[in-house]
Amino acid sequence: LVTMLYRYAGSPAMNVPELGLIGNYPDSAAVSAWAQNAFAWAISQGIIEGRDGKLAAGDSITRAEAATILARFHLLTK
Repeated sequence: LVTMLYRYAGSPAMNVPELGLIGNYPDSAAVSAWAQNAFAWAISQGIIEGRDGKLAAGDSITRAEAATILARFHLLTK
């Protein structure tokens, strides 16, 4: 979901501090290389905050989590 939204937003360029935000999560190495920019973007924009201190990139998301992510993205695009 995060990667789709990132691409829908035009794959915005990331600066070094934003890219570094992903490293604040203990499971950041589990994020696939092709999704790293998308996760860094989503973190920097406040779209995702993680689950129990982790990104949980390979886990399924709940309906409530998806709704929250979409609502935050909507507010970002206003």
